[in-house]
Amino acid sequence: MGARTERGGGGGAAKQAVDLVLADGRLGSREDTFIDQLQTALQIEGDLARKILDVLLIKNRVSGRPDV
Repeated sequence: MGARTERGGGGGAAKQAVDLVLADGRLGSREDTFIDQLQTALQIEGDLARKILDVLLIKNRVSGRPDV
């Protein structure tokens, strides 16, 4: 997941950041906005962002988020 790709390559950094955001077991609107901004800043494709979030939501047992 942290491997660099032609587009972006911030998957590993995003995984770490999202894991920290979800550490308290909640995903509020400010955290949701931060994740969106992070995806844009790191140029992470939607599919990869969704996979990262899905795995970490399961890991942290947080209710789902409709869109990335």
